[in-house]
Amino acid sequence: GQAFDDAVFFNCMLLEYAIQLEKTMAHAPDSLKQVYLNWKALQRRLGDAYAQPGFEQAAIKDLEGRAEDLEKELLRHNTIRLGGDRTSWSEIRNRLLEGEAAIEFVHFSWNNPRSTDSVLYVALMLRSEWEAPAWITLFEEKQVLSFIEAENSRGAKYVEDLFDPDAETSLYNIIWQPLEQYLEGVDRIYFSPSGILHRIPLAALENEAGQLIGDRFVLHQMGSTRQLKHSDQNDPNSSRDALIFGGIQYDMDSSAVVASNDALSISAHDEENLLFDATRSLLQGGKPWKYLPWTEVEAKMLNVLFKKEKINTKLFLAYEATEETFRNIGKEQGPPRVLHIATHGYFFPDPAPADSGVNLDPVFKISAHPMIRSGLILAGANRVWTGGQAIEGREDGILTAYEISQMNLAGTELAVLSACETGLGDIEGNEGVFGLQRAFKMAGVRYLIMSLWQVPDFVTQQLMTAFYQNWLIEEMTIPVAFRKARQQIRKEKPEAFYWAGFILVE
Repeated sequence: GQAFDDAVFFNCMLLEYAIQLEKTMAHAPDSLKQVYLNWKALQRRLGDAYAQPGFEQAAIKDLEGRAEDLEKELLRHNTIRLGGDRTSWSEIRNRLLEGEAAIEFVHFSWNNPRSTDSVLYVALMLRSEWEAPAWITLFEEKQVLSFIEAENSRGAKYVEDLFDPDAETSLYNIIWQPLEQYLEGVDRIYFSPSGILHRIPLAALENEAGQLIGDRFVLHQMGSTRQLKHSDQNDPNSSRDALIFGGIQYDMDSSAVVASNDALSISAHDEENLLFDATRSLLQGGKPWKYLPWTEVEAKMLNVLFKKEKINTKLFLAYEATEETFRNIGKEQGPPRVLHIATHGYFFPDPAPADSGVNLDPVFKISAHPMIRSGLILAGANRVWTGGQAIEGREDGILTAYEISQMNLAGTELAVLSACETGLGDIEGNEGVFGLQRAFKMAGVRYLIMSLWQVPDFVTQQLMTAFYQNWLIEEMTIPVAFRKARQQIRKEKPEAFYWAGFILVE
């Protein structure tokens, strides 16, 4: 019980604080609200500074110090405590219905009594009728790392090997089989992954009888199961709006991009950002991003579907899908109910320290900040991505996770990242994945759909269309509609590579 209480307290504690802070500042005294706005402005300046190669470290340290001072002032005067109110396992148990279970996965270094190189994983499980949580020992991290050591390829062969139920020791047997005896009579599971479990879609694990976990259970992936305590306190969103990005042109047509941005009724640039953007460039560019023809089909089909359901839509195609347009969301009016982005995503793992000399890799690949090494590609991004100079006074089209985290999307019910590898990021202790997942959660999005590997854009648009039909027309809940859509795609494309890569996070 104490272990469960600690897990729900520490898991995503800083993320929870950031979300609650945004909510309370709307009703804070003007003096404290101004401190918060100044702190947010410094955060935006830092985002641009982190993404600029060669920017003076002394200047970054100065910005970080000023931001830290403001953050301390917020902590002193704010009524929210870091970590929030302690949530006990009994409170979570009381929110569970018959046939439901809650699982907190936990990993820790094994000391016996001296420190070792072993990292152990356990499951802390609750059911409504239990008198206490169960502690279930699972595996040592090395056992699972052997399956994902080729993760950088993330191709069809990698996925096939990852989910092979006939392997001598399958992931199902390592991760899930120890839980089976506790799940009799369960059909819905709320769970919070830990460590490398963030990289594995549990729904795709298959037992020797050919049964998939995702077929047997409705799975709800969460940052922490303490979210069950507040599941009926979500901010209402009366908006019927949907914003759709797709069919994006990544090669630069400066006149088209400028014309699209000039159509915005307000400048998407905050004054402090202009200082950095005009001088940002990459020392050596990456390969240009290729146009994704099926994302245009996907965007246009969803536009028609939304309109049939009386949902107001704004469709941003080709050169209209600029970074300025995206960062302008929520500034003129409230955030949309649905935000759908069909494009390329990127993620680079933590870089190894350079031996000597100047590292000529793009800054988005070598940055020390994990939320700069993860992001989305928007209109005209190839200019800077391949080594060119940004247009003065304009965004570069490379939307980092850091920049997204500074937006206000509170009230957005669903964000869909119909893009490759958008679920990846650095895994930081109890705080989970630092990347696009964290960015959209910090911005206030309730449900988030994203991918763990590169899925062909044709299959992706099929999956997304099926999901929205299930949700909006068949009136299923978002988790059930997503589960059903993956089952539908699996009938035509049974290989896990095509359907298992997309995950839903609450």
